[in-house]
Amino acid sequence: MLSNEITPANGSHRDNTLSTYRKFNDKALAAELIEMLKNKGIIYELEDSTQFFDPSYAYNEATMEIRIRLQQEDFDKADEMLAEYYKPILDSLEKDYHLYSFTDEELMDVVAKPDEWGIVDQLLAPRILKERGIELTQQVIGMLKRNRLKDLEKTEEAPRYLILIGYTSSLLGGLLGIIIGWHLSFFKKTLPDGTRHYAYRTSDRDHGTRMILLSAIVLISLTIWLYWGE
Repeated sequence: MLSNEITPANGSHRDNTLSTYRKFNDKALAAELIEMLKNKGIIYELEDSTQFFDPSYAYNEATMEIRIRLQQEDFDKADEMLAEYYKPILDSLEKDYHLYSFTDEELMDVVAKPDEWGIVDQLLAPRILKERGIELTQQVIGMLKRNRLKDLEKTEEAPRYLILIGYTSSLLGGLLGIIIGWHLSFFKKTLPDGTRHYAYRTSDRDHGTRMILLSAIVLISLTIWLYWGE
C-alpha cells in the first residue's frame, strides 16, 4: 500500500476519464510528481497495479508499479511543468551524457518508447533532436506513443516448452498444469496507459483452458480411484 502522504485524489474508485501519465516503481519519485501536480492544481489519481495478481512473478519492489493518471487535456500542462522542473538538470548535463551519442533514429526511439526510459531521457531526447534541426510537435509525439501502444497491444506466442510442461503436468494430475493453464488463459499485461490486454494469442489461451479442464478431470478421476476403486 502507498503511504498516507500520497493517496488517490478521487477516493478508491477509478475515474475512467483519466489516463495514465507516468508510472513508477519508486514511491519517493511518485510522491515528488504528486507534490508538483498539487502545486499546479492539476487533478490526478493514483493507481497501484500490484493489486493485480501475476502468477509468473513474486511480489517485489521491481515489479511494483504506481501509476499517476491525469485528464488528457492536462498532459501538455504536466509536460511543461516537468520540463520546467528538470530544466536545470538538463542544462547541467555534459555532452558525454549517453543520449548525446545517440543517432537521430535512436533518439526518435526514445521519444516513441517512453515506457523504456526515465523522465530525464524522455525530456532530453526531443531537446537534442531540436538542436539538430528536428523539432517534434506534440501531435507527432502523440502519434508515436499511440503507435507504440498498438505494438504493445499485440498478443505474444506462448513458449512451446511451457505448453508442453502444462499438458504433461495436466495428464499426470499435477497442480502445475492448472497453474500454467490459468496463466496462459487469463494473464494480462499492463500497457503504459494503464489498459490491460491478454498477453497470449487466442490459440494459446485455448491451450490453457484445455489444461485446466484436463487437470480437473485427471484429479477427479484419481480421487475417485483412490477412495472407491479398491
